[in-house]
Amino acid sequence: QDPFLHLTGPSRAIVCEEPVHVEIKLKVKAGTESEDIALMTRVWYYSGKVSCTLYTPVVGGLCTMVLSSEELHESVQATIVGIRLRVPEETPSLFKNGGRVVCFSLPRKGRPRKGRLPNSTHPLFRQVVLQDGAMTSCSKGYLNLSRHVVSVKLCGTLEVVIHANSQSGAIKGEVSIKAQKCNITQDVCHLGDSELEITVAWSRLVQDKLWISMEGSEEV
Repeated sequence: QDPFLHLTGPSRAIVCEEPVHVEIKLKVKAGTESEDIALMTRVWYYSGKVSCTLYTPVVGGLCTMVLSSEELHESVQATIVGIRLRVPEETPSLFKNGGRVVCFSLPRKGRPRKGRLPNSTHPLFRQVVLQDGAMTSCSKGYLNLSRHVVSVKLCGTLEVVIHANSQSGAIKGEVSIKAQKCNITQDVCHLGDSELEITVAWSRLVQDKLWISMEGSEEV
């Protein structure tokens, strides 16, 4: 079975000019919330002193959980607005055995050649899972993703890798999307004989609380 717990957030990029506290709660769901069994409650403190960190808390003395993070300097926020099959009718057959959509940021200089993307265990290239397992779509062919927002180095690229499971094995498609300061870009990922259109909205990050307050006062 898949050993990973997949995050559905955050809903925006985290700016860590100040220390960040991540609260971790792991429960076994029961009939009602009051009957849930708490396995672990931890608070992880990130000060931004290192670019890549691993935090390994023990879950109820039964197992361990590894939480990894990476700090991207001079980054922008990429919102995956949608991934759509250009022929919507192909969705049920293409992803009937499930699939996987992941992405990660790469520096533009020294990128690996196509088909040679770095392994997800490499400390500098953490894969962000957008969807894994059952793949469903709406009537217009857009895939339902569990996560939409990632951070990308401004001088780099957003790498999107899509897998579709089949009885004969998984097929994979990948596309490199150049980071932008703003605007919306569209790229095509070829998955076997199918084409998926990927739409990404780019935006700069809010730098500090003072900037927010100043912008808010001007709008009022």
